[in-house]
Amino acid sequence: MKPAHFHTWVASTAHKAILATLAQAGRSPRQAWQEIRALVSTRRQVVLMDDEITRVQRLLVQRSENFILQVKDFMPAEILDKNRAFRVLKRLLNFSPLKIECAHLKHDTFLDFYLPESPIECYRGFLRLDDYYLKTLTLSEPSAASFPPCIADGSQ
Repeated sequence: MKPAHFHTWVASTAHKAILATLAQAGRSPRQAWQEIRALVSTRRQVVLMDDEITRVQRLLVQRSENFILQVKDFMPAEILDKNRAFRVLKRLLNFSPLKIECAHLKHDTFLDFYLPESPIECYRGFLRLDDYYLKTLTLSEPSAASFPPCIADGSQ
């Protein structure tokens, strides 16, 4: 992004943020005032963003726990710690037992770099991942309904 375009983008983003904040001022004036003050203070902006991340994190945990309660009768499910979650994701992307056994989380960031270790080759009738041949499953028509109902609305 060129410097001139960057400054235009920043001004446009700030303008949109102020307008959105003013639009919500009638419902929650205190929060609107905090957001306007945060727009002019970097430190306050970081605090405001941290508060929003904390709120959304709590919501995610709550919805995850609700999902587990809904499916526990017919499927075992649990919330994994970050190391176990890394190993599950690693197993999904790599079939080689050696790559899975030696896998451990090095950093909390750059998962897109650390998870896949297997080259994928695409051919007309199959995929090849390391020395494993894969066939893909495709649906000729989209299904009429998805279950459980929480899948229908991705925001929940």
